[in-house]
Amino acid sequence: MVNIIFGWTAYLLSAILGMRILWLAIGLLGITITNGMLHTTMSLINRKYIPGMITGLFLFIPFGLFVLLKTIKVTAIEDIILGIIVFITGTALIPISIYITNKIDLLYNRK
Repeated sequence: MVNIIFGWTAYLLSAILGMRILWLAIGLLGITITNGMLHTTMSLINRKYIPGMITGLFLFIPFGLFVLLKTIKVTAIEDIILGIIVFITGTALIPISIYITNKIDLLYNRK
């Protein structure tokens, strides 16, 4: 639910508004690259396949880095700073949202 409500909405908004809100695209690209790195790292640490590792390693990281580097070249410094804020905030919200949804799940699924 968290990904659908926040993640997909943010990606859709970024895709629709494009160049008008490059700061959102920069922040989301950072989150996407981090997501790919985390899935890949967790697979290596656990020595087993973790869902998202293949897409993270072969799609999110290379594509995200490519687009991020191209985007930064045509972006004002103010948008880069806002993008970094979106990245930090979004990345911090991931474990917080997982924790909260796990607690809610425990409350509603106790038998």
